[in-house]
Amino acid sequence: MKSFSFVIFGFTSNLAQLKIIPALYDLEEKGLLSPETKIIGIGRKEIDVGKFIDEVLHTENRHHLHKIKPEVQAKLIERTIYFQEDFEKKDGPLYGKLKKILGNTLYYLATYPNLYTKIFQSLKDNSLNDQDDGWVRIMIEKPIGNDLATAKDLDNLLNEYFEENQIFRVDHYLGKEVIRRIFGSGVKSEGAERIEISISENFGIGKRGIYYDATGALIDMGQNHLLQMLAAITAESAKREDRAEVLESLKPEPKNIVFGQYEGYLKEENVSPVSTTDTFFALKTKMEKGPWRDVPIYLSSGKKLNKNEAKIVIYYKNSAPKIFEISPLAVPEKFDPYERLILDAVAGDQTYFNGPQEIEASWKFIDEFSRRDKLSGKLDNPFIYKPGSDLTNGVASKFSP
Repeated sequence: MKSFSFVIFGFTSNLAQLKIIPALYDLEEKGLLSPETKIIGIGRKEIDVGKFIDEVLHTENRHHLHKIKPEVQAKLIERTIYFQEDFEKKDGPLYGKLKKILGNTLYYLATYPNLYTKIFQSLKDNSLNDQDDGWVRIMIEKPIGNDLATAKDLDNLLNEYFEENQIFRVDHYLGKEVIRRIFGSGVKSEGAERIEISISENFGIGKRGIYYDATGALIDMGQNHLLQMLAAITAESAKREDRAEVLESLKPEPKNIVFGQYEGYLKEENVSPVSTTDTFFALKTKMEKGPWRDVPIYLSSGKKLNKNEAKIVIYYKNSAPKIFEISPLAVPEKFDPYERLILDAVAGDQTYFNGPQEIEASWKFIDEFSRRDKLSGKLDNPFIYKPGSDLTNGVASKFSP
């Protein structure tokens, strides 16, 4: 891999600790980072970068379970620079320091979206978004907006500071090898009776209370991961325009959705004691055109359920179901999704990143279900379920034919 600088805004964030730093360790272990490649972390907290990385890599992490090799960790620490700076201040010393050391640059925003404008403007004011001295690309995480209107606002903001070929919108499910193998694999639609796609998690929201209580399961999982799993089996190919075409063909049926909340959610850190946020949802839909037209589709996801599992099941009228296990424990992968996505972004390959057309299509679909709640001026009260419940199995039975 050619040398570049990987600049992480929000280096001490939950996302960086759980996903990004472990992925960089794995790239280091595989020898995929050139000797000249620099990792630049930016955050407000005062840290000793070596001790911080050591702590991150040795803290229990369900996303990163293998043994840490001291010599690999040492190499990762050696190439990492940390700036304790307020990155909202465009006239502060941070951007001047970056200007002196950046060439080919990949920015990763592990921050809240409300900080994007100040970061983008600061990069522009310091000519750190142009490509005069090498390529410049930016990776941003979900949520890409909170609804269709805010997604369009964010897209307009991105296009104000970057060209489309510089923008890499992350859905880490598109970094999963098993998902990539499914695209274009010729999953047959003939004789399909129904499709069930589910993501079950046996853990709660952890330290994500601020984000999750304002979001809920439908947006956290339904607007992105589940729709990409659906696209994997129904799109003609992995091309962004083919994925978008599938999502545009979905017919939302707002009456066909149920919301749940796990018992004890209201006592989680940074959650409102009167919250009606959903930690489980199940919905029914179908496509209005294409080879999968009118085949019932059931999407469901929830936290604190009885298992940790992501699965696609296609039921056929006269043959055995076709099952795709997506969970990494069921299907071991050579590369972590974030490793794949970082490598793709460095290569400038946008295939497995969301395009603006599919972002718009996904929000148009999801907004129809959310709008049902807004008619009454508040979220519908979800049903309460006990931790360990099995809610994604047999989800079709929750809906009338």
